[in-house]
Amino acid sequence: MNEENEEENEIEILPENFSKKPHFIFKVIVIGSSGVGKTCLTIRALKGEFNALLNPTIGFEFLTMKLKYKNKIIALQIWDTCGQEVFQSVISHFYKKASMAILVYSIADKKTFTDLNKWLEEIKNNADPDIKIALVGNKIDLQDNRDVTKEEALEFKEQHNLDLVFESSAKHGDNSRDIFFETTKMLYRDYIDKEMNSSKRSTLSIKNERIPSFSLKKNINKKRNFKRNNSKYSDIDDDLYMDHDENKYRSNCNC
Repeated sequence: MNEENEEENEIEILPENFSKKPHFIFKVIVIGSSGVGKTCLTIRALKGEFNALLNPTIGFEFLTMKLKYKNKIIALQIWDTCGQEVFQSVISHFYKKASMAILVYSIADKKTFTDLNKWLEEIKNNADPDIKIALVGNKIDLQDNRDVTKEEALEFKEQHNLDLVFESSAKHGDNSRDIFFETTKMLYRDYIDKEMNSSKRSTLSIKNERIPSFSLKKNINKKRNFKRNNSKYSDIDDDLYMDHDENKYRSNCNC
């Protein structure tokens, strides 16, 4: 039984040509200053490849990562955005309906870390209010040039109430896939929790529905008096009068 549970909780990337329709689709945006390695990190996670000669992203690139988790097929629609100011008016459109923002900086460049405040403001102004945010310090292969400490990153996460934090290396592959694995798990759990809470609220609403403030006996007597005083309506079905809205009854009988 434990082996079955472990297998169900495992997460794996499916082949790009996997054609089965996903059970869930989540939109993920990867943002951060230019040159922090957003595209390299995404391609390393998806294809296990690294290309140091990649040209800077112009506008955005779109990739799909298909995963299997808890026996469900989950597709991450990954929008890899450029970090250049000139394209920001275009990129802001792609924040809409994103479930997760992966906010990337370089551990070897303090300016890309201080720029995070600007990117958080972009998220606040353009994304849905319940978007999840993961903080990623890339380029840990440049430890000798480290300009941002782990403690600074953790403090930033706590200060801004972010959801996940990682350090990674697109070049060596450290944590590149774990970022997207943990993103998938978080988004799946969040979706399930929302569905369960919605179901509970619906059930609670039914249980707490206010009973109409009228007495059944009082209304039956009222109906009988009405029939006695209006003999032409003596054959009206008793059920008609059970509606607590008296005006509704009167409109039905035209009296």
